[in-house]
Amino acid sequence: MAEACRVESHASAGVKYLIIRHPDGGFRRVLEASDGSGLYLADGAGELGRSLDGDILEVAVDGDRYRFPAVLNVQPDAK
Repeated sequence: MAEACRVESHASAGVKYLIIRHPDGGFRRVLEASDGSGLYLADGAGELGRSLDGDILEVAVDGDRYRFPAVLNVQPDAK
C-alpha cells in the first residue's frame, strides 16, 4: 500500500460521495451510504469488495485497494 491517491469528498442532491484520484489521472467514485453502513461503487466499473480490519475499512475494486478510517454508526437502543 502506498499513500499515492488523493481523496475528495462531495455532496450533491443529498448524496455524499468520494472521488479517489490516482496519480496517473484515473479515478474511482464511491458513494457513502446514507445510513452509515459503508461505501458503494458509484460508476459500476466493477464489483466492490469491502472488509473491516479493526478500525480500517478496506475497499477493493478491479485490483485496486483503498483503506479508510472506519466510522461506526451505532444507533442508541430504543426505549
